[in-house]
Order: sequence, then structure tokens, then C-alpha cells
Amino acid sequence: ESNRLESYTVSGMNEVAEHARSLIAWLDAQIKQLEVDMDDHINRHPGLKHDVELLTSIPGIGNTTAARLLGQLGDIRRFGSAKRFAAFLGVTPRQRSSGTSIKGRTMMSRTGSLS
Repeated sequence: ESNRLESYTVSGMNEVAEHARSLIAWLDAQIKQLEVDMDDHINRHPGLKHDVELLTSIPGIGNTTAARLLGQLGDIRRFGSAKRFAAFLGVTPRQRSSGTSIKGRTMMSRTGSLS
């Protein structure tokens, strides 16, 4: 919508641009409400709250990503170890090789369910 707003503004479609601004404000309010609802839900469930705290202790993982992971995966305790969890997500290193030769650098596997 922000891209459309810019297009409307540049082309002089001021009335349509105003409607786009209203829509953007409404969408922003809806996003904020969803974030509040997710936080409330997580805070009401001690197990989820603990899982979010563990996930957000990982550099680069914030509340939104943690909530999305938990929503997608359900109970992460089913993996038994961080190693299994990382393998499922597809963020474990993988070496490319063929026969006796090793080709290239080690890279992320991208073989998990969320890759």
C-alpha cells in the first residue's frame, strides 16, 4: 500500500492517495492489535512464554519470529535437542561433496520444513 500511495501522490491522484493513507493507518492498527493479542496469549501460557524466552535468546530471533516458529511447529520439546531442532529448521551446516572430492565451502543445508 505504501508503494501505491507513492504512485498516487506522484500522479496527482490526491483523493485516492488519501484513501490509501487511511487504509495504511487501519492496517498499522490491525498489526499492532495482532501483536498485542499474540503477546497476551503467550504471557497467559507459562510453557509458551518459556519457549519464547529461549528462542529469543538466540541472536537474530525476536518476538515475532519466535511466535511464528511456535505457531508453525507447536511444541518444540518434541525435538529432544537443539541439534535436532536446528536440523528440522534447515539451519545446520552441510558440506558439498561428490565421491572423494569436496567441492566448495560448507553451507547451510536448507533441507528443513521451513526453508
